[in-house]
Amino acid sequence: MSHFTMLTTKIRDTEVLTRSLAEMGYGIRTDTNIINIDGESVPVDYAICALQGVDVGFKKNPGGYYDIMLGWLDDDGEEAANMIIDELTAKINKIQQEYAVNMVIEQTYKQGFRVAEKAEQSDGSIRIVVRRWT
Repeated sequence: MSHFTMLTTKIRDTEVLTRSLAEMGYGIRTDTNIINIDGESVPVDYAICALQGVDVGFKKNPGGYYDIMLGWLDDDGEEAANMIIDELTAKINKIQQEYAVNMVIEQTYKQGFRVAEKAEQSDGSIRIVVRRWT
């Protein structure tokens, strides 16, 4: 049995979202549908193929934020299904992290700062050093 899963996010900025996805190497489809294993579809604003043919969609909700839409198999206890869920979770977390980093960089640029250093730490966090010359 399959279904669609919706995850709420704090992703709001369209430009930063699409730039983050592009920087991560995803091909972005706009104004499209994502399809689950049963062939059911749901319209989304943006979609990427994240894993083994599993599409991840981004659909703007009435509050102005993007919900993440997933079409996949129900978790019926199979090891393979659990592995796919774990991999998708990791990819979605990485997308949200990349979006947050790009939002920080964009906002600091608007305030006159420039990135002096950006590095991924051993724990997976991102360290950003910004400077402003006066």
